[in-house]
Amino acid sequence: MPAPGATGDSEEEGKSYWFVGSIWNGNDDQLPRFLEQGVWENGYDDQLLDLVRRIRPGDKIAIKASFHKKRVPFEVGGKAVSVMRIKATGTVLDNVGDGRTVKVAWDHQRNRATGTFTRTEPPLLKPTRRSKTVAD
Repeated sequence: MPAPGATGDSEEEGKSYWFVGSIWNGNDDQLPRFLEQGVWENGYDDQLLDLVRRIRPGDKIAIKASFHKKRVPFEVGGKAVSVMRIKATGTVLDNVGDGRTVKVAWDHQRNRATGTFTRTEPPLLKPTRRSKTVAD
């Protein structure tokens, strides 16, 4: 899902950046299969199909996990905030065109990044330079 205020692709050689999910049916994490098979798949049969079709070879992709956390490195008045953890990153090689599957060259896993946000993140997100986040 495009970030609020998104106007188009990144200026960096027409490359876009995508945050995607790997949990299907509430708790079935597809991450190991995605990494092993060199793919990312949309877990919905009838949602986000047009958006997935917009993912292009050369785009960057990151599998994320979203959750809520109260202990963060800044003051939130004891309230929980949304947190996004990056589980894997890669480069899109091909889009199958079915609205569900893209082929990905997954990067070697290094330290995983975690960012803290002030809203819930959707299962598919196309961030832009205008997206505002606070990383910890």
